[in-house]
Amino acid sequence: MSLGLTMYCPFCHEHTQISPVFVNLLAHGIVQTTNIPAALDDPRGGPPWWIGVCDNKVCRKPVLVYGSAQMIYPTPQPAPTDPRIPEHIRRDLDEAKRCATVSAWRACATVARRAIQAACLFKGADDGKKLNQQIEQLQGQGTITNDLREWAHEVRFLGNDGAHPPKDYSQDTVTEDDAADALELAEQFLEVVFVTPAIAAERKAKRTSS
Repeated sequence: MSLGLTMYCPFCHEHTQISPVFVNLLAHGIVQTTNIPAALDDPRGGPPWWIGVCDNKVCRKPVLVYGSAQMIYPTPQPAPTDPRIPEHIRRDLDEAKRCATVSAWRACATVARRAIQAACLFKGADDGKKLNQQIEQLQGQGTITNDLREWAHEVRFLGNDGAHPPKDYSQDTVTEDDAADALELAEQFLEVVFVTPAIAAERKAKRTSS
């Protein structure tokens, strides 16, 4: 039975549904079978913890679920990055996403910055320049718009905060919201630079071949 809950499985890394399982409990020497779907509607208290399994037939690994998936252990994988983005850049962003799933906010922001720099280099920015100069170079040659330039700089600032320790550690503030912003801006930057042109090219090829 499926409850309609989906996740990117922490074991097989595929997008899959979670199916509840029946659990045998040994109480006072008597084996009792708990009906997980029925337990979800238990009026006696708050949401229960229950065991689910990945529906991928080659996986079927178990996860521990709270209520209607407010919490799942092990933590599910984040949604993968669009495959139209070059693989080495995609790996960077996927790593930043995984950092976020374990609350590694500084690491998340730092690797998101790395993805931006990898994109700048891929688009022809000079390797010997610093990232702020590479961003300006792409905007100056018309490769990115002024809006994209601003997005890239914000990721750069957040990544710098993650990578470089401050003199005053009371100011060491790469928060969860900061990391989420770095991820969102970096992914949107990569979507505009790589994914949108690829979709347009695919549509043109389809139209002209028909």
